[in-house]
Amino acid sequence: DWGAPKAQPARAPSGPPPKAAPAAEAPKPKAPPKNFFEAKQREDPAIAKAPAPQKEPERDPDAGMKVKKWIPMSERNPEKFKKNSKEIMDAPKKKTTKLAPLPFKPRVYPSDVPASPSGSETPIEKMLGSFLYKNVKFERVTINAAMQGQDILCLYFGASWRSGCKAFHQGLIDFYKMTSKDCNLELVYISADRTMFEFKDIYNRFPFLAMPTGTVDLKNQLTKDFKVVDMPVLVILNAQTGNLISLNGVEEVSNIPSRDRQFAQDLVNEWKTRKSVPVKPPGAKGGGAAPAASNGAKPAAASSVKASGGKAPEASTSATSGAGVGKKEKKGLLFWKKS
Repeated sequence: DWGAPKAQPARAPSGPPPKAAPAAEAPKPKAPPKNFFEAKQREDPAIAKAPAPQKEPERDPDAGMKVKKWIPMSERNPEKFKKNSKEIMDAPKKKTTKLAPLPFKPRVYPSDVPASPSGSETPIEKMLGSFLYKNVKFERVTINAAMQGQDILCLYFGASWRSGCKAFHQGLIDFYKMTSKDCNLELVYISADRTMFEFKDIYNRFPFLAMPTGTVDLKNQLTKDFKVVDMPVLVILNAQTGNLISLNGVEEVSNIPSRDRQFAQDLVNEWKTRKSVPVKPPGAKGGGAAPAASNGAKPAAASSVKASGGKAPEASTSATSGAGVGKKEKKGLLFWKKS
């Protein structure tokens, strides 16, 4: 039959015989779990079906940020802007209550009192030199003329660039005006200003004396004697003997109520009754007042003057404690060459 296919004879396989299947290998031990989640997966099969937590991809901080253009309020809401501006302009301005300066007539120093000859200087002249400035024009007055008839001498260590001094200046000026004439008090400004311009700018406001420029050695010696480590510092001395009364003048003057003349005068009278000690006790090496003079020292109880009816308390421990004890001397603040 032409349409039926013819059967083909079977052929033997050609080539090498097929290789036998390899024997089953022993299961490898499982590695320890990498984390807590993988360990729980091995213990509970239900957890194995849950997908493992994936780390969040690191985001680009600048990606997808839209920078909005700032539109001023005058363009966003012109009516509201005009209304607010008018309210601000029409609002009454707050007046700052600035105290007027106290009336004060500068002291007239005698001009016929000469400086002491060399070798017979007074204790104050040994500290401050022979002359002082009495105004910003650099008019000079002798120490003997300035100390004539005075009981209390205050040495003010300060500078125009120190923030603490700026806050203390107005109170110090008022204190001097209220007590200088009635209580026989004199005050000397020991400047640590860096330039002559700074010195003139601040000394133009002061009604008291100042140490002349070019007295760097004397200023540095004073800072060592009174251990001045910070400013402002107000040292209280006996104007005739030069003995130390207190190192805490800044705190005591700061505690005076605003322009309380009677309180200020009671404080000065209380200084006069305190026990004073020599700045350099005889036989003491290095010398100097015992505690370090700084604006962080503890204030004396000035308020006790009024409470006790003018009765003087015991001698201030700030001036007597440790004076003359052979302790290691602290180095004081060193002034600039041009001060």
